[in-house]
Amino acid sequence: MCRRDGIGKGGYKSMDGTDNRIKSWKYYGLAEAGQYHKKQELLCQDYIHYFEKGTIQAITLADGTGENNLAKVGAEQSCKTLSKLLAEHFDELFVMEDSLIRFQVITNVQTRLYELCDHYHLDLKNFHSTLLGIVIDNEREVFMAVHLGDGSIGVKKDERMVIMSYPENGVNKSQTYLTSIHKAGKHMKIIKGEIKNIREFILVSDGWNEKTGKKNPFIRKTLFEDAKRGEYVDDVSFIALSRREEYN
Repeated sequence: MCRRDGIGKGGYKSMDGTDNRIKSWKYYGLAEAGQYHKKQELLCQDYIHYFEKGTIQAITLADGTGENNLAKVGAEQSCKTLSKLLAEHFDELFVMEDSLIRFQVITNVQTRLYELCDHYHLDLKNFHSTLLGIVIDNEREVFMAVHLGDGSIGVKKDERMVIMSYPENGVNKSQTYLTSIHKAGKHMKIIKGEIKNIREFILVSDGWNEKTGKKNPFIRKTLFEDAKRGEYVDDVSFIALSRREEYN
């Protein structure tokens, strides 16, 4: 199992921030290598990350698509770059037009990936991935989502888990849009809104589709809770932000 930023051996962990200012949400998640990569003795290429600054909290997820373990490096750096950008520049980003947000995200992420290309002397395709993120402003009770590729973003609202942003594939279901493609911003979705009655945000990789097919994967929350008992060909991952009272 892949362990990332507060994800313990059991696969789940919630962590309180050390800042004394209000943070209304806990995070938990899972990143697990699928049978295909396990048989090839490769690491999980999905990566999940949590980042906070002041009263801003962010989660990100990337699904790497390379042929070796460097795909995990690309996914990790994409997640960390996006989460830091969203949290440290939330005020500026939130009032921007969506097209400018897309430009900022793609520019920052691709700049970091090209640095990896220079370091390892490899092409960009070795480090590209899908990319999802959620950032929450606890003071203003607003959020923003970023979504590129075939993952999904869900929310828990009125005691039901539903999809807020659906996956996007290319010409067929085995293709999707990645951080390396030309004009990737054209395929990036930006969602902003007030939190209101949302109790939970979840980012999910496409690996879960093996068990859910075309059904809504968020209807069955036990899908995530029972993840380690499942046998998946693809890597599977998710990361969630949940209202603290959900776990009281």
